[in-house]
Amino acid sequence: MFRYGRELKTLATFMVALHASTGMAQVAQADAGVADTASSDEIIVTAQRRSEALERTPVAVTAISSEALAKRAIVSEADLQVAVPGLIVKAGQTSNQLNYSLRGQTVDSFSSSRPSVLPYINEVQIGGASGSAFYDLQSIQVLKGPQGTLFGRNATGGAVLLTTAKPTDVLEGYVSGRIGNYDHYQVEGAINVPLVEDKVLLRIAGFLQRRDGFQLNRFDGKRVGDVERDSVRGSLTLKPSSTLTNEFVIDYLRTGGSNISAVVYNVLPLGVGSPFVPNNFLYTPAVDGAFGAGAWNAFLAAHPGADPNGIIAFADKQRDRGPFDISVDSPNFHRAKRTFISNITTLEIGDDTTLRNIIGYNYRDGNDTSEFDGTPFPANSNGLEGRGGTLRQFSEEIQIVGKAFNRQLDYVAGFYFSDEEDNTRSLTVLLDLLPAAPAIRQINNAKTENRTYAGYAQGTLDLSEIVGLQGLGFTAGVR
Repeated sequence: MFRYGRELKTLATFMVALHASTGMAQVAQADAGVADTASSDEIIVTAQRRSEALERTPVAVTAISSEALAKRAIVSEADLQVAVPGLIVKAGQTSNQLNYSLRGQTVDSFSSSRPSVLPYINEVQIGGASGSAFYDLQSIQVLKGPQGTLFGRNATGGAVLLTTAKPTDVLEGYVSGRIGNYDHYQVEGAINVPLVEDKVLLRIAGFLQRRDGFQLNRFDGKRVGDVERDSVRGSLTLKPSSTLTNEFVIDYLRTGGSNISAVVYNVLPLGVGSPFVPNNFLYTPAVDGAFGAGAWNAFLAAHPGADPNGIIAFADKQRDRGPFDISVDSPNFHRAKRTFISNITTLEIGDDTTLRNIIGYNYRDGNDTSEFDGTPFPANSNGLEGRGGTLRQFSEEIQIVGKAFNRQLDYVAGFYFSDEEDNTRSLTVLLDLLPAAPAIRQINNAKTENRTYAGYAQGTLDLSEIVGLQGLGFTAGVR
C-alpha cells in the first residue's frame, strides 16, 4: 500500500489574556515540583518560543527542571506521566509503542495520521511511537491545548518540549546511578569541556539502563517486559562572535528487551454469543467434532505447552493467577535504534531582534513482536518477524523573534518545512491449527510520505500603559 499526503492548513487564533494572573501556569508549577516558590523568584519557560517567566505565560504549561527530573527519577515517557497532571502515556500494540495523550486527544498508531500531542527535542518535532531515554536534560515542558501559531507543526492536543543540557564554559561533569528490584540498574553521566574559552564548548553525555521483566512466562520460564536502553549524546556550541551562536546536537539511542504481554481475561463458553473467530470451539477438545476423533490430541502433540483442557479452562486459570504470572506462546522482543540531530543557529540582528535557523533530522529503525491473544494457543500473534520499519524526518525552520513599538509588542514569526517517509511492515499469524490446518499469514506493507509547509506569526501587545491595568495584554496569531 502506498500513501502520499500533502497538506496546507490555515489557522487563526485571537486571545486576550491577563498575563499576571495566578492561574493554570502556577498551579502546574506546583504540581510539577519545578521549584519552591518561596526560594525562587521566577521560573523561565519557552512555551511561546521565547524565554519568559512562567507566571506571565498565558499558556497552560507544566515545567519540570533538571533537578526535579533527577529527584523524581523521570527517565522515560512512562515516568513523565506521574509528574504531569492530565498527561497520559498510552501503549499501542506493544508496551514499547507509546504515544502521549492530553485532554482525551491522542492518535491511532495504525492510521499513519499525525499525533494530537507532539513531542519536540530542542525545538525539533520528532516522530516514532517508541520509548526513549530522558537524561541530562535542561528541562521538560508540557503544553496543554492546541498549538499552531507558534509551531510549524500544528497540534490540537498539546506538545511535550524536551531541552537537552547545553555546554557551558566550565570544566565539569557528573555521574549518577540507581538500583532497584528486578535487577534494575541505571547509570548516567556527562562531562563538559570548554575547548576554546567562551568560543567552542563541548558536552558529552551517556545513559544506560537494565531491568528484568516483572511478568513470569510459564510457557518458556522466561521473564517478559525486560528493559534495555543505551544512549550517547554529543553537544557542540560555537560562538564565533558576540552576536552569532551555533548549537549542534547529535543523539544516538538503542533500546532492546521485550514487551509486556497481554493476558486473556475471559472466553465465552460454547453456545454463548456468536464470536467472529470461534476460538472457544477451535481451541478446545470440541474441535474433534469438526476435524474428526483424535484431532485435539494431534493438536496438543504439535503445540507443546497448550493447556490440554482448552482455551476456556485456561482463561479461568489465568484470571485467578493475575497479570504477572502468565503463559503465552508468541515470540517476544523489542529492538529499536534512533539517530537524532538538531542544529540551531542564532543571529542577533539588533538590540531586540533575533534571527534563528532550526534544522532537524530524525531516523528510527525498529522491530517488535508480541502476544495478541494472551494464551499459550497460537490463535493470534506477530509471529517471528513481527512489526517493524523505518521512519525518516527532515525539517527546516526559519524564525524571527523580537520586540517592537517601544518594546510593548513581543512577536514571533517563521516559516516551517518538513519531509517525512514512514515505511512499515507487519506480520500477523492467525488460527494455527496444525496438523489439521495451517496458520493464516497476513502481511501488511505501507509507505507514507508527508510534506508540510507552514508560515506562522504571533504577537503579544502589552496594554498596561494604554488602559492603566497592569498585566493586561492582547495576543493574536495566525498560521
